Amino acid sequence: MGKQNTFAKLWGCLWVILCFAVLGYAKDARVVKVGWFEKENFQEGRADGPKSGYAYEVLQSVARYANWELEYVPGTLEEHLESLRRMDGKIDILAGVPSDSALFRFLRVPHVPMLVESHFVYCRTQEMNDYVDYTSLIGKKIGVTAGSLAEQSVRKWKAMTGFDYTVVPFYDDTVANISADTLRVRAFHEGKIDLVGDLENQVFKDDGMQPVVQVSSVNKYIGISLRSIYLMPELSRAIGIIYSSSPHFFMDLEDKYYSEIATRNILPVEEKIWINNHEQLRVGYFEGYAPFSESGSDGRAKGLFQDVLEFTLKSYGIQATLTYHGYKSYRQMISDLVFGKIDLAIPIYANDYRSERYGFFQSMRVSSSPMVWAYREDSKANLLDNMESLTDEQCSKIRIAISEDTPLQEAVFSDHYSKATAVRFKNWLECVKAVENGEADGTLLNVYRSMVNLHQNYTLKRKELKTMSSWSFGVSHENPELLRILDRGITLFGADNMAESLVRHTEASYAFTFWDYVQSHIQASLGVLVFLVCLILSFLLYVICQKRLQKDLNQKARFDAVTDLPNRRAFNEDFQKLLEKRLSLDLVVGVMDLDALKDTNDSLGHAAGDELIQGAGECLDLFIAPYGKVYKVGGDEFFAIFWCSEEALQELRQKLKKSFASWKGKKVESLSVSCGFASRREFQGSSLGELMRVADDRMYKEKFSHRASIRVKTKSGVFKNVAGYGKLFKNNEEKTMLDSFIAAYETQYDTLTSLPTMSYFLEMIEAPQHPIHKSGKTPVMISFNLNGMKGYNTRFGLQEGNELLIAFADILKKVYGKDSCSRFGEDRFYVVTTNTAVEENVNRVFDMMAQCNNGTSLKVRAGIYVDDSDNPSFASLAADRARTACDHNRDYASHFTYFDEKMKKSLETRDFVIFNIDNAMALGHIHAYYQPKISTATGKLVGFEVLARWIDPVLGFISPADFIPVLEEFGLTYKLDMFIVEELARDYKRTFNMGFKEIPISFNLSRMDFIVGNPREEIKKLLEEHKISMKYFQVEITESCVMTDPKKMKKEIELFRSSGFEVLMDDFGSGYSSLGTLREFEFDEIKIDMSFMRNFGEKSKAIISSIVAMAKELGVRTLCEGVETQEQVDFLKEIGCECIQGWFYGKAEPLNIVIEKWLKNPDAIL
Repeated sequence: MGKQNTFAKLWGCLWVILCFAVLGYAKDARVVKVGWFEKENFQEGRADGPKSGYAYEVLQSVARYANWELEYVPGTLEEHLESLRRMDGKIDILAGVPSDSALFRFLRVPHVPMLVESHFVYCRTQEMNDYVDYTSLIGKKIGVTAGSLAEQSVRKWKAMTGFDYTVVPFYDDTVANISADTLRVRAFHEGKIDLVGDLENQVFKDDGMQPVVQVSSVNKYIGISLRSIYLMPELSRAIGIIYSSSPHFFMDLEDKYYSEIATRNILPVEEKIWINNHEQLRVGYFEGYAPFSESGSDGRAKGLFQDVLEFTLKSYGIQATLTYHGYKSYRQMISDLVFGKIDLAIPIYANDYRSERYGFFQSMRVSSSPMVWAYREDSKANLLDNMESLTDEQCSKIRIAISEDTPLQEAVFSDHYSKATAVRFKNWLECVKAVENGEADGTLLNVYRSMVNLHQNYTLKRKELKTMSSWSFGVSHENPELLRILDRGITLFGADNMAESLVRHTEASYAFTFWDYVQSHIQASLGVLVFLVCLILSFLLYVICQKRLQKDLNQKARFDAVTDLPNRRAFNEDFQKLLEKRLSLDLVVGVMDLDALKDTNDSLGHAAGDELIQGAGECLDLFIAPYGKVYKVGGDEFFAIFWCSEEALQELRQKLKKSFASWKGKKVESLSVSCGFASRREFQGSSLGELMRVADDRMYKEKFSHRASIRVKTKSGVFKNVAGYGKLFKNNEEKTMLDSFIAAYETQYDTLTSLPTMSYFLEMIEAPQHPIHKSGKTPVMISFNLNGMKGYNTRFGLQEGNELLIAFADILKKVYGKDSCSRFGEDRFYVVTTNTAVEENVNRVFDMMAQCNNGTSLKVRAGIYVDDSDNPSFASLAADRARTACDHNRDYASHFTYFDEKMKKSLETRDFVIFNIDNAMALGHIHAYYQPKISTATGKLVGFEVLARWIDPVLGFISPADFIPVLEEFGLTYKLDMFIVEELARDYKRTFNMGFKEIPISFNLSRMDFIVGNPREEIKKLLEEHKISMKYFQVEITESCVMTDPKKMKKEIELFRSSGFEVLMDDFGSGYSSLGTLREFEFDEIKIDMSFMRNFGEKSKAIISSIVAMAKELGVRTLCEGVETQEQVDFLKEIGCECIQGWFYGKAEPLNIVIEKWLKNPDAIL
């Protein structure tokens, strides 16, 4: 029994250990070693550098779903296969393993291949007419690479067909170091062999090779070493997830990497021969069947099928003449197709049984869409849904209107609803009327046809059915080659183009007008008209009343409610008017402040305080009003603007003193007002603002002279009584004391809002005795920012802007308390609080701010950071993160945003870039990469743009989208720009010494280059040191850089051009540029922003065409960035854009690749 217990305990321990091991495995990614070999389009790039390719993307997807961390082991395919044979553990998996039984002895593959590749025999394009059929291969010499799968395939096909041709194997020339592939291709082009056998993914449409016959297909797999067979379940599961979540994943990859291969873009020999023998194609189309087919104004067919047909002919360079025959009868069109009167028919209902029965071929499906049941009464809506559960008698009672001129209805009815009763009519219009009149329960329409036929019918209702209808091309049995050509064209045209064409033709046929709606809803339209008339009259009445009300409100808004004196708004308006006039010598300004108002409010109440304010206003207005105006501009502050002589001013001062001294209220016995006046006669030549400052200073001197003595301690430790502002300046010691007191106050509190300053605020928070640490709750930091403060100051003036900042500070004090708030600068405020009612309090701030200043306020955005770190020194970090969240919020409306992990990652990236950019340049982690610029007319190289690429030894490739914006934000782009120019100069000198042709290269300069230095002189000096001509160097300046300081940048551009540089405007069209911009500045070339290529549609095409035309008028070259497709290239060539830059011709690459790919190929350079 004891032994059993012991055994049970041991087993339990092992089970626990096993569970932890499984949990650890599930959590951490498994390191899997991949055999990496370079092969064009399949696996490109070094094992330790940037990579791409079909297999690379497949491996990445598998790794994500299998939780693998891939480690790439460099080598050749043969080396990796040998490693798998030896099972030495150097690699775990290898991509691109062919289905060879000999290999399966030392590796395993999943059931599903990663790629299916075919081997073809190719002839020279100009000799394709020599190969009418497969027997033409007899007696020919076919070159293959010795030992390759292509050799095996060609020999097997020879044995299978019995055709007597010679297989010529080519071997590597180890002496001359020339590969067998190179020798084979060379012999082919020199005519030493007649044909070549090769893998379809290795021969491209521009290689001058014509596919003759497919000899085999080979499945390629991800192979797993027998030592790593435990990876198989994970690999199979990952591939299964890929197929279920992204069914088109592998097809999309083939389109991405192999779209340019010859077999996709060049017709086989027998199809080309058929085209050469058929100069004319007879096309029959069914009329009035939009959006699929209908007659155009030029007598040709139009619609989806015509678009596909034209695309196919253009894609394969087919020059056949098309003759069109329109048919009103679908049956007649099919009959003519069968009896050879037309070569193809569009569209035909896609049904294999029907095409076999009638005797014609049908192409791949061009369009599939659901059917629509059109009915009138709600009780008829679901008649077709449950026909399987009904008896034949019940089904026969369902009446379906069928049109004799609409083949789809008849076909769908026969295939799916034949148990119902068909009520036949001549055309679809009679079918609709029959349903409206109750002669039929409903009718069947294709979903697109329902949009066209029923768009003005508001009687019938529509319901989408599960039944699908499909359409294809119909081809006569005499033309199987035409069928294959159409199938290729349908595949190339693609689903996206299909959808776009359907929508375009449907909308064109739909053509619904406003008048159509009015006619079909006459009663509702009359009601709307009456309503609009009443609405307009009501609106006019409202506008009249509103204007009167606004006039009254404006009048009230200019006067203070307590004193009935003009308020600050009135003062600002009058002040602005005075600034526009010439000031008289009799002008006097006054600043008056009510003494002890706060003490009165605190001790006697606000009613007593209001009595003081009213008394001060009455006294001031009584004596100043005869000369000008008195304004109440604050709680206890008054301004005055008036005109009088110096004698009258002195008399006025005396009268005011007596009036204040003799005043006595019901609640308050005395009144004290400090006054300061400044006349222009006294300060001739002074501005109005300067006079206000003098008056303000005099008012404060008088105010301090009213105050009681203050006991202060001097630096020597002696206590003295200091009585009043004026007396503080009686000796230097007392002046120093006051200056020190003011300086100390200003370091701790903001002088405008009286809130703690940033440094004092953070110091208070980090002190252990701060209430936030004693509350036991989670600290929260909130950053507030006012939207549009700069515009507010411009519109209302700095004084009004300051008042708004003060009001917002007061709101924060009311909600959070003074010591929990701070003004960091300008309109940036911070609050520290706890996680209790965070959102409620923030919304309360928003609401109070919205009501501030009679609604003349600003929206507020807030960033919230909740700190869970229990770190008492969290303040600076919390403030930084709260600000990040605040700046992340770009809504104009008042809104708050929480700091999240995405923002944290952004901050980490920002910090990494800021603190590592200098080291990265010093250690060679920043590289100069070169992207080609291609002539649109010739397809040849005309230049490069040098770009920065950051490859960190730990993080790997860091995208420019991650580090360039950070450098721009912190003004560090000038460092990178100058570094790249230096790298460019060294690389250019190197290629020059190697004897290569000099080619223009452009480099980028940013706004900061012109702020921190003189980039023209620095670059000019650098090029002179390397003895490089400046005529091959082009400066790229973004339009945003130009428009920040147009005057300065115009001069800089002129200086660059006068020094021999060409100047290019980068990112043209991204938001700043216009025709005026081009006319104002002398640019040699404009680079059209790549955003137009990303959203390549009709709107972008129109804009690009306008830009190119505009540039041509001004004599400026154009280049378009971001070009990635043949369609884009063709469009740019058509409109006359001179140059192209983008991935279509090449991505940015390092110098060594540029040398091999471009510079060593002089025929590729213009």
